[in-house]
Amino acid sequence: MNLRESTIPNKEQELIHKYSYMFKYMEDKKELYPIKFGFECDDGWIPLIEILLKGISKIDIKKTVRVFQIKEKFGGLRFYIEFTEPVEYSKVIYNLITKAEEASYNICEVCGAISAKTDGKSRIKTLCKNCRNE
Repeated sequence: MNLRESTIPNKEQELIHKYSYMFKYMEDKKELYPIKFGFECDDGWIPLIEILLKGISKIDIKKTVRVFQIKEKFGGLRFYIEFTEPVEYSKVIYNLITKAEEASYNICEVCGAISAKTDGKSRIKTLCKNCRNE
């Protein structure tokens, strides 16, 4: 294990290794993984990210997808990819990503509870009632 891997929480490491082709070294980026800081969101969205990675891997038969950032922005999931070559199924993959990003607005980013609410009183965050009150 290198220093980069030791700073990423275990579940993120599991997903990076399970779907390793999506997180492969990108020669033009000069990085071990395109994701510099791991998944930049709380653990409540990890199951959603796992479902998305699984869906992409089933469609991406040529193994062309490279994930370069996963984060929270304005209370929702953002999942950024690029393709190593043009593929005819790119729109299907982008549709999966859009659906996951839309679903994140109803899932607590901290605990994963459904029916969470996005609130922007201070920092915009999607949280369930229990996590919001903590």
